[in-house]
Amino acid sequence: MMETTKTTARHFVVFKREAEKWIGRLGLRDWRINFYHGECPDGGDPLAWYACKVCNRVGEIGLTVNWAPHVVTDRRVRLRAFHEVCHFLLATLEGIAVRREFIDMELDREVHIVIRRLENLFFGKVKMR
Repeated sequence: MMETTKTTARHFVVFKREAEKWIGRLGLRDWRINFYHGECPDGGDPLAWYACKVCNRVGEIGLTVNWAPHVVTDRRVRLRAFHEVCHFLLATLEGIAVRREFIDMELDREVHIVIRRLENLFFGKVKMR
C-alpha cells in the first residue's frame, strides 16, 4: 500500500466511527457532536481538531485533510478520534479551571498529560512518524 499524507473519505469514516465508539464508552451521549473533514477552522495545523460550548453541550470534531509530513494510517486516524473525544471528557474541567484564572499554557499541558495517559492506556506507545 502506498504511503499518503492526506486523509480520504474512507479515513473520515474510520475517524467518525472511532469517535462515536469512544463517545459511547466514555459516557458522553449528553453532548451533540458534529463531525467535519477539512482544514482546521482557526488556521492551525493539527491532525484533527475540536471545538465546544460546555454550557450548551454542543461541539464539533474535525479530521484535517493534510497531515504532511505525517503518514496517514488507520491506527493514527483512530488515535486522533480518541484524542479529540477526550477533550470533551475534560471540557467541563477545563472550563472551570479557566474561570479560576489558571495560566492557559499550564492548563493545556495538564489536559494533554491526562489525554496522553489515556492514549497510552488504550493504544499503547504511539510514534507519529
